[in-house]
Amino acid sequence: MDKQVFLDESDFYNQLKIEQVKLLCYYQLSENGIDIFTISDVEDWFHGLSLPKPNKSRILEKVRRSKYFLKGTTDKSFRLHGKTIKDLNDSYKELQEPSDEIINYDTILPKALYENTRGYIERLAKQINASYESNIFDGCAVLMRRLTEVTIILTFKKLDIEDEIMNGDRHVGMKLLIDTAIKNQTLDLTTDSRKCIHKFRELGNFSAHKVYYNCKRKYIQEVIPEYRALIEELSHKAQLI
Repeated sequence: MDKQVFLDESDFYNQLKIEQVKLLCYYQLSENGIDIFTISDVEDWFHGLSLPKPNKSRILEKVRRSKYFLKGTTDKSFRLHGKTIKDLNDSYKELQEPSDEIINYDTILPKALYENTRGYIERLAKQINASYESNIFDGCAVLMRRLTEVTIILTFKKLDIEDEIMNGDRHVGMKLLIDTAIKNQTLDLTTDSRKCIHKFRELGNFSAHKVYYNCKRKYIQEVIPEYRALIEELSHKAQLI
């Protein structure tokens, strides 16, 4: 269960304090198996969300009197009531199950470059962002290479010159694909794109094929502006945006 998604879905920040405590206890139970808690634990959870710590004596009294909680293993510990857990499980059942949703924050490719284009383009772009944000840099590099290849092919198709990148019934390899794109006058890439486009093939190739190589954040970080500009140019030429 993604914490931020859970907080958003439960409207956590607009809830009463006792409701917030209940929700945090449920999250800790669901994600970390913590079934017994103290008021000090509650303070730590609020602190972890960069929220003011609740008044200790006041929240202790509220928890003791609330129908949501039962006494724990000691006098100053508590646990969620079974009915409370069942009700919350029913309310947030969809968050307990694996989801196909790709959570990302547009670190590499902004939403304007992929939203309402094509479904597979959107998913590729989101995966590029999400993998970078999750420190999966080899995966990010391979996905960046793939999106570069896809947008080049879509551009050739849109310009009705796809036959120039075909080898029989298949598209040519990535190096020849890029070489053809650089030279093609109909495609007419900008000078900056012609200079940088091979970087993303090489970055992805290293991550996919070099045995002792691992991509690092800085390798991707330093080419993000060029990558955005390239994908934006190709997307315009392919009339995806």
